[in-house]
Amino acid sequence: MRANTKGSYRILIAEDEPLIMRNIAAKIENATDQFEILYAENGKEALDVIEALRPQVLFTDIQMPQMNGIELIKQVSSKYPRIQIVVISGHDEFDYAQQALRYGARDFLLKPLDADDIKKTLSRLCAQLDQEKAFSQKEQVQSALQTGEILPQHAALQDSVFQLFLIQIGHLANASYSSGLAGFFDHLWMKVNRSKAIPTLLGDAEDWWLVDQLSFHGKYLVIKTEEAVMQQPIVCADALMAAVREQVEPYPVTIVYAAEPAKLEKLWSTSQGLRVAMEKGLAPGRSAIFSNTGKVRDLPSAWIDPNTQHKLVSFIQGNKRVNFNKELCSLFEHWTVEAYPQKWIEKKLQHLIQIVHQQAIHFSDEEIFHLEYDMLNTLYTAADFPSISERILTLLVNTAFLNEEHLSEGAEELTHSIESYLKTNFAHPITLEDIAAKFNFDSSYLTKIFKKYKHMTPIKYLISLRMDEAKRLIQQHPELSFKEIGAIVGYPDSHYFSRIFKNMTGQNLSDYSEGMKLQGE
Repeated sequence: MRANTKGSYRILIAEDEPLIMRNIAAKIENATDQFEILYAENGKEALDVIEALRPQVLFTDIQMPQMNGIELIKQVSSKYPRIQIVVISGHDEFDYAQQALRYGARDFLLKPLDADDIKKTLSRLCAQLDQEKAFSQKEQVQSALQTGEILPQHAALQDSVFQLFLIQIGHLANASYSSGLAGFFDHLWMKVNRSKAIPTLLGDAEDWWLVDQLSFHGKYLVIKTEEAVMQQPIVCADALMAAVREQVEPYPVTIVYAAEPAKLEKLWSTSQGLRVAMEKGLAPGRSAIFSNTGKVRDLPSAWIDPNTQHKLVSFIQGNKRVNFNKELCSLFEHWTVEAYPQKWIEKKLQHLIQIVHQQAIHFSDEEIFHLEYDMLNTLYTAADFPSISERILTLLVNTAFLNEEHLSEGAEELTHSIESYLKTNFAHPITLEDIAAKFNFDSSYLTKIFKKYKHMTPIKYLISLRMDEAKRLIQQHPELSFKEIGAIVGYPDSHYFSRIFKNMTGQNLSDYSEGMKLQGE
């Protein structure tokens, strides 16, 4: 049996005395309008009502026919653990009330019920139910967004309509690249005041969620709305851009919005469309807003054109550092002016590394992998493209030009100092520029002197230290995963760790580990 139909939640009163039942219902209605009230005259009927209508709260008497309150509480706690149970008891039933609390009741009220006590109890229950509802809805939205799975235990959102935005602070960085990079993006998002960044311009929508975009450290903004009151998404995107960018400057912000709202079952496909649009449209160092239905830009080949390749190779072979530097600057300036997408630029840079590697025969494959690793870190974390190009230019020039020139006195002692520094700090992120800054010398000069005395570059030496430690950990600590070992020795990205290990040892990680196990038998 049910009474009023108002309220966000349902409360069931299980009481066999009609007068007392009506009195409890009246006090609940006077205390709050958050509940639709249901009735049951005994424990057995209460179970039937719970099965059919799933109330969130149960008020139950202890002494009832057919099934008393204690047995009802035991069964409800077992079958429906989310239901909040409040026991209604007399002074002479205090022992029963304590027993009910042990079986799963959350609170008890003494007869005759006091209006203030009921109000306080309901206020506490509503706060908890609101919190659970918010978590439940976010869990549902997150599942629909990230996996496409509609959770069967939460059906409340299946008829809802959602506006969807993908917000990227900074540049696109593979979420599995490194823990340090994850911390960098977490720090950027911590700067965002959510209440300020999700402004009142979102209209009448009360429910919204920020959900992680798993690939590139971005976040989806999902707004539950009614089609009748839905605003133009570009209006929301403009407001978001202004609010977020102000808080994270100088880092750029890119927002892709869904041109059409989506039902719950369409959130995953819509989110994937936003992700693809983001990858195709985000340009380094530039803030932008665009939709998932915008025209995709026609791009030239991601390979360096043959004429430019020829010039770069001739500059390296002729030891023309200035000309090489000028040609790269021209390339980077063109990319900046044209606002080419980051993913396209990444392919161009990787091709540049290949060109340099083919000429810089003194660099091993694993050193080139390390160079690529440094280059991507630079691209992922810089605030603008000029700083990206400056850093990458230095990396490429120092790799392309390494000549034996006159070395100053004290070079051998400096080499020993660098060696000691690398042995002590090899597990930490270290670049050639870090070493140069540490010892206050030009990075190209340090590479030359280190190679003269150690017969390898500082980066090659660093990689050797890391691989030696990795081999030791594989042999002595078989309980560690390869990903954990890679992180310990300075390569949190398992892809690069695997590539460098195989190039240094001639074996992949699994084969090397199996060989160590066979030797130990």
